[in-house]
Amino acid sequence: MNLRFEPSFKTYYTGLYYRVKIKDSLSVEELSELWDIFSNKSDGKVKAPTSSRVMIYLHNEKQLQHFIDTVDNRKIDVIQGPINDYHKSVLDKPGLEVKNTLYYKKYRYKADYGLIDKGEARSNILSMLRNLVASDKQNFLGQNIYENRMGWSWPRIYVAGDEQLMMLKLSSDEYINHITKVVTIKEIKAHG
Repeated sequence: MNLRFEPSFKTYYTGLYYRVKIKDSLSVEELSELWDIFSNKSDGKVKAPTSSRVMIYLHNEKQLQHFIDTVDNRKIDVIQGPINDYHKSVLDKPGLEVKNTLYYKKYRYKADYGLIDKGEARSNILSMLRNLVASDKQNFLGQNIYENRMGWSWPRIYVAGDEQLMMLKLSSDEYINHITKVVTIKEIKAHG
């Protein structure tokens, strides 16, 4: 039987790379054979082992292979995990997000500013962000760049490329809380 494998977009819990979705509950015999994986909580996790929709989380390929060899493969719906070593390294790096496409199919980066609620500085930052987005709508997309009725905002700017990101950093780097870069599944497949 051919098992369905899909690329994962994140690590599960803390450092568990593989998720196996099962259509049926695991038998007592299967659970006892798999106990060596699940006895150490950092190596694996089982969600709802006796329900009709079981989720299994595993740390490495060796555990995944042991699981596939032990469990009746007709029960396995889908396996999600890294498709190559580059994919695994991307999942481990903070500031990188794995997606099927870029943000809004156009923007490589996302800059989050966090909560801005400090008087005059707030209006200066928001005004600067609005001007930046208005001056180059092809390369920037702004969200929440206006104050709400309560007088605060949580701005986010989507940026198309490296040059535009540099421009955004030069104009407002001290206010940026976090920058996230998208790596697409297509790029991961091409890389490794």
